[in-house]
Amino acid sequence: MSTEIEVRRWLKGIRRKDEILLAFHNDGDGICSAALMKLFIERYAGASVVLLSQPMPVRKSLSSYVRTTMANKVIFLDLGMDQHPNVVKKIEKDCEVLVIDHHDPLRDLTDEHVLHFNPKLEREVYLPTSYLVYELCNPIVNMSDKLWIAIVGIVSDYQVQDLRGFLLDCKKVYPEIEPSQPAIFNTRFGLASEILGYAKAYRMRCEDLVEMLCSSSTLQEFLSNEVLRNAFERVKSEIDAILTQAKSTPPISNRILLFELKTKFALRSIIATKLSIELPRLVVLVYERSEGRVKLSARTQRDTNLLEFFKREFREI
Repeated sequence: MSTEIEVRRWLKGIRRKDEILLAFHNDGDGICSAALMKLFIERYAGASVVLLSQPMPVRKSLSSYVRTTMANKVIFLDLGMDQHPNVVKKIEKDCEVLVIDHHDPLRDLTDEHVLHFNPKLEREVYLPTSYLVYELCNPIVNMSDKLWIAIVGIVSDYQVQDLRGFLLDCKKVYPEIEPSQPAIFNTRFGLASEILGYAKAYRMRCEDLVEMLCSSSTLQEFLSNEVLRNAFERVKSEIDAILTQAKSTPPISNRILLFELKTKFALRSIIATKLSIELPRLVVLVYERSEGRVKLSARTQRDTNLLEFFKREFREI
């Protein structure tokens, strides 16, 4: 694995003449980590940055798209690129590559042209990419005025247990922070995380959300963005109506709720998560039909291996 020192050396090597493609996961942590990295690059070198959001797994067209750009450096954030070594191999023929990630790794991608930074390559720890980017960049260029973006990214990833010390330090700047779940979700940072999720559900472009974070001087300015607030209110109203309908749906067994989602917004994952929280004894399956296909999201708050649960449960049914 590449070390923090090696990654910072790579980042310090960025120059104004560089063309940088910043590819990031299209979730809250990915969006926030992209905003932090874009701000760092602009402050440190003033280099040109092209933003590109990606699902996980990444799109098959990714390597072809990179070749159509003028990029000589590519940064992957929160994307599990070790699952796509052939994609990275194609890209590194023309570009220097930096991978910053926190998902369970399959392999170390580090070679002559690739730096791969993932703390899980060395120890079992959960550190969202927003945190990693902030900690890597802040010693090079003062990013403390954008600490709030890192916190929103951390909250968006729903796992804070390995960041208690960091969040206690953040509490000195933002007293409302409580470094535990679910308390931290009931703060302005939790609201900002929810706004990002709802804006994406409203089908706003993740690249535009990155730009909105970058252009907001403070957390409160971001929360006051009228475009985001409008999207939030419309999606929230839709979610409330769907949750009421879903909770009145009888479970198909005493352990499973199966619910068909019908909405114009991208809400399957959000609805599944919220239902699992409100119905903690059930495994929640939310599905929707789209273009002749059925897409499904499964959630549970139980300490259950969902794959094994489904094998056993549907055999019994």
